[in-house]
Amino acid sequence: MSKDDSDTGSYLEILIYIPETLTDPICNYIAENITSSIIFEETENSEITGLKFCMKEPADENQLNALRLYLTQIAEINSISIPEIHEMTVKSVDWEEDYRKSVKPVEISPELLIRPPWAESETRYKYEIVVEPKMAFGTGHDESTANCLKLMQKYFVSGQRFLDFGCGSGILSILADKLGAAYIKAIDIDQGAIDCCFENFELNSVTVRHDIIAGSIGAINQEEKFAMICANIATKPILQFLKPLIEHTVDNGYLILSGIFVNELEEIETALKQAKLETVDFIQGKMWLTYCIRK
Repeated sequence: MSKDDSDTGSYLEILIYIPETLTDPICNYIAENITSSIIFEETENSEITGLKFCMKEPADENQLNALRLYLTQIAEINSISIPEIHEMTVKSVDWEEDYRKSVKPVEISPELLIRPPWAESETRYKYEIVVEPKMAFGTGHDESTANCLKLMQKYFVSGQRFLDFGCGSGILSILADKLGAAYIKAIDIDQGAIDCCFENFELNSVTVRHDIIAGSIGAINQEEKFAMICANIATKPILQFLKPLIEHTVDNGYLILSGIFVNELEEIETALKQAKLETVDFIQGKMWLTYCIRK
């Protein structure tokens, strides 16, 4: 067999058109299970988003079947038609170049810009965070992360201790550093996220005393308390760890909770009421809820 026969350099290009409101969860699924290199396709219908990614041929049928099952389940939950998967074999794709073209800097506020390493710096922003976009979440493009960043800008005070519970790319911790944190602890159960966090800390020259740890709630020392804790994770782990997260927050400190679907509002409101927590700020996006709680 010749080299050309054994390695054609072909890829299976996958294109899925989905409702804009489901972009975050579906992107996150693809990033966690298939690839983090996702290109957003423009559509004439602003309520529909095209997601495109590549798989080296021969494609993994188990991954594709699992994706089909996931799309079926999320369609049933949201009462929509099952998104169709369009497949096309392509040759000699410079996927990295196409992907880089698709990832643009994002303005979180007039003071804060998030950009990939290849985008030029823009000096008009007070704070600029450079993130290598290896994850669908944690680049600032998803509204749950963006809303956490907005609330941090409002309530974080220089000299405070900060806990990033479910740190992902480390973007929230990096902002805490830029806002003058005295100490940062970043924790995630995913080793891939921990690796991204280390890389992004280096890209942003984070020098404040910090720890980046693979683990969960047990990775926090019993006596440790923080003036601000961010948990941008999901409703189930938020409810599971709400009590210990409160215990690790100083009196009058802030707890920012996100990654909560809008249809889970009643469930989270009940839990906060039972815990007798004060909601001082709240952002409801198209898909996600973000709370700022004071202990």
